[in-house]
Amino acid sequence: MNIILYQWGSINDQALKLGFNQLNKKLNEEGYAQLLVDTFSKKMSDFDMDPDFAMELLTKLSEKSYDAVFSFDYFPLISSICQIKEIKYISWVYDAPHKTLYSKTVPYKGNYIFVFDRILYEKFKNRGIPNIYYEPLAVNTALFDKAIADNLTADNFVKNNLIEDRKKDTEICNQVTFVGSLYQDQHNYYERLTDLDEVNKHIIDEMAKEQTFCYKEDLINPHLHEETAIAICDMANLYLDDKYNNDILGFAADLIRKKVTVDERSLALSRLTEIFPTGIFTESDTSGIPKLVNYGYADYWKEMPIVFHKSAFNLNITLRSIQSGIPLRV
Repeated sequence: MNIILYQWGSINDQALKLGFNQLNKKLNEEGYAQLLVDTFSKKMSDFDMDPDFAMELLTKLSEKSYDAVFSFDYFPLISSICQIKEIKYISWVYDAPHKTLYSKTVPYKGNYIFVFDRILYEKFKNRGIPNIYYEPLAVNTALFDKAIADNLTADNFVKNNLIEDRKKDTEICNQVTFVGSLYQDQHNYYERLTDLDEVNKHIIDEMAKEQTFCYKEDLINPHLHEETAIAICDMANLYLDDKYNNDILGFAADLIRKKVTVDERSLALSRLTEIFPTGIFTESDTSGIPKLVNYGYADYWKEMPIVFHKSAFNLNITLRSIQSGIPLRV
């Protein structure tokens, strides 16, 4: 089987490539034919229409007889190209929400789309999408083991400006830590609702308040009325263009869930700093939590595994748009 692996800069590109290499080694040991895996890494300027990208990928696909293109996350343009070439497009989605799943290309016959959240899978399956499957995320432990081993044998915890000396190494070992964003940026769409009428603003705030730290049930979807959802989508400009199917209730619910995530992360970290030494690895502004030690951004492969390995406790505060899936940080 011949596959093109599309590498677009995903944090897991190298893990996926190594995974294919490990699979081929196993196939060889067991006497089976190996997979031929070629890579393609041209950046896309538009997920739906990029003539230069399309031409280069079509040229690549013409070099030999390929059976499929494989990528992390779903790209409608690749799906369209595979439809033309009559080959399979396999995508493994690890983002939620993932707006390209609303593309009108999703039902194409050659698509094999795997999502890590069972509720998300059931949502699209119930809408008549035949080629979507539930598949939990995975980790290539060899890459994390190597990162940990390399740093444990080094003189310093991490040889850069993030962790400068053994004193901070000791600090981390005695801390509660969190690696992630507080979403105080352009992706916090809740902040766009400044002109929303008082009634709908009150409804949204009450939903978010009730859902915060409540994990037993979804308190947003069952109580979100279309009128409020339309007001949210209008104000935050959440609508997709005509290449996509709009899900007004779903888009509005995800905005509220992002608000819940913002509140949960800030509240949890603020409360923990009053009890334990607590550190965060983020580029977010943490000045509102004065006792929280901000170590800055942690590199996904070189530093994050060491933080997880060395911390007294490491927190998982899942983005609430992930309703049932186990996220990458776990």
